[in-house]
Amino acid sequence: MADDVSAAPPSVLSPRLVRDLARYLRRTNPDVIQANGGHAMKYAVLAKRWSRGRWPILYCNIGLSSDWLRRPGQRTWNRWLLRQADVTAAVSDASRADLLNTYGLDPDRVEVVRRGVPLEAEDTDAARSALRGELGLPAGASVLTHVGSFSPEKNHEGLLRIVERVGRPDVHLVLVGDGPLRGDVERAAANAPHVHVLGLRSDVPSLLAGADLLLLPSLTEGIPGVILEAGAQSLPTVAYDVGGVGEAVRDGVTGRLIPAGDEAKFAGAVRGLLVDGTRRWELGHAARAFVACEYAQARSVDGFERLYRRIALA
Repeated sequence: MADDVSAAPPSVLSPRLVRDLARYLRRTNPDVIQANGGHAMKYAVLAKRWSRGRWPILYCNIGLSSDWLRRPGQRTWNRWLLRQADVTAAVSDASRADLLNTYGLDPDRVEVVRRGVPLEAEDTDAARSALRGELGLPAGASVLTHVGSFSPEKNHEGLLRIVERVGRPDVHLVLVGDGPLRGDVERAAANAPHVHVLGLRSDVPSLLAGADLLLLPSLTEGIPGVILEAGAQSLPTVAYDVGGVGEAVRDGVTGRLIPAGDEAKFAGAVRGLLVDGTRRWELGHAARAFVACEYAQARSVDGFERLYRRIALA
């Protein structure tokens, strides 16, 4: 069922999937329905009403909902859906505030449960050597990395301009991920030998450990998991200060936060950190300590278990 729902186009409602999910819920009789994101929430709510079940719903918000309002009536529809949730787990303080402000939800039914990330650290020296070997680069080459969907909000176009502004011939940009704009990015970077599009990878922790900086010039974010994954590998981040990014990066402590859209300042921050290895190490070391304290997996698990108990036993 999860594969079917995730494969359905977000803009199209499939009555067949609603019916099949309703049958699945009646057959399995869950204690809690967890809906991750608005697409899943739509099917969870409609299937529950179809089957006339009483199962509580936990909605997991994964971004800034207001940034995705595109069509007339969408706010009203989303408000109705979200008010069907017994409790909402917001991924960040910014996401929680956005939900309350956009949809007027009951504050007592919206709680922050932060992401949890693995803390196993890769061998940095081995990762650096392996990444530069794969790309055919000298050992001393500087590598900047971006991990994320090739979609408009990730702002790959701006990222390419930022790296050009850095203005150093020994700097290489690694792009990891896939998505609808991948072809456009590859064409834009066709004559840029310093840009390497690796596509989807299963060794992201190693790629992060082998880089010098993570760059994230996103136009909107809830709280980016890749920043936390980078921190777990002692890799500092330079990012635009949008959405909940400021909850994942402490400016001047674990990385750098840049006013959204200021490409010159972004490039300047990257340039400064590339020439100051000691400062990069300090930021990366602090990033790992911050992630271990605030975003450990056990802490996230405890938060979800508390919400399960709250609604399942109500």
